[in-house]
Amino acid sequence: MPTFVEAAGATTTLFCGVWLLLQVLRKPLFCLDDRVVVVTGAAHGMGKRLAERLVGHGKRVTLVLLDVDEPALQRTREILEEAATATGSCVLAFNCDVADERAVRECVKRIQDAVAPKVISVLVNNAGIVTGKSFEDLTSSDIRRTLAVNTLGQMWMCKEILPILKASGDGLIVSVSSVMGLITGANLTDYCASKAAVCAFIESLRLELWRDGYRRHIRTLLVCPNAVDTGMFQGIMEGSDWTAWLSRMLLPASSELDAAKRIHSAMIHGEELVISCYSDWRGLVVPWLPAIARLLPPSLFDFIVYLGGGVHGMDTFVGRTLLETKQQQQ
Repeated sequence: MPTFVEAAGATTTLFCGVWLLLQVLRKPLFCLDDRVVVVTGAAHGMGKRLAERLVGHGKRVTLVLLDVDEPALQRTREILEEAATATGSCVLAFNCDVADERAVRECVKRIQDAVAPKVISVLVNNAGIVTGKSFEDLTSSDIRRTLAVNTLGQMWMCKEILPILKASGDGLIVSVSSVMGLITGANLTDYCASKAAVCAFIESLRLELWRDGYRRHIRTLLVCPNAVDTGMFQGIMEGSDWTAWLSRMLLPASSELDAAKRIHSAMIHGEELVISCYSDWRGLVVPWLPAIARLLPPSLFDFIVYLGGGVHGMDTFVGRTLLETKQQQQ
């Protein structure tokens, strides 16, 4: 009779073997050539880096940038136009507040008019904000704005673009959530709630596409990055206590470029879920942590989160807006 350890080992080996086989046999590469790709939150950070990656690694791509920061958006467009020339691509930019349903509807119509006879075939929902306040310090306006941008913004974009993808019978929806939508942290109640909602939304949408017979042709990709050094979370984990040191050592922030590379790779390789953007050993370990941690009793789960900086990591939070204000005053 095999022991429990032997049985567990055999089961694990079989599981890994099947997983590797599926990786080998998975669908062909998703080609971005000649496609119209819409990226929200494209003026800064990860959205900007991903836009650079998309326009530099595809031929005749029509890249459409959306953001509320008009000056930064136009600067990004000008920078990308130089790279686009080499690949026969073009770059368009539209000022759009994704939190405004009517603005999104009007913007998508303008995009369709601008790219005709092509149609939108890839949507990257990347726009997001963070307040970094404790729950009691959040105003009702803070909460509404976070949910409006991070969650409803993705829904409004999908609401307008999904029918276009269905009509063409082909496409990709990339939804950028966060690992904080899977494992929570203090001073992030509104942010974590908004990102958890994105995870639930895109997973439900994936099932609807499957039910309606579209999943083989319209893919969803849920991205839950670890902390990325974009400036949006400027100042986190900079405390002097030992948990901050441990977090910086074990779970350092990924660079914008590494995050963009990981998302781009997932887009073209047919992936449907990305948890963390690490490219080293962490990339193999971190994706399993949220699921494993959820099996633990709440007290032990909280202790694990504490070790990862989830309790005091935001104590030193500055954020992009406050950081830019301070720099302008210096």
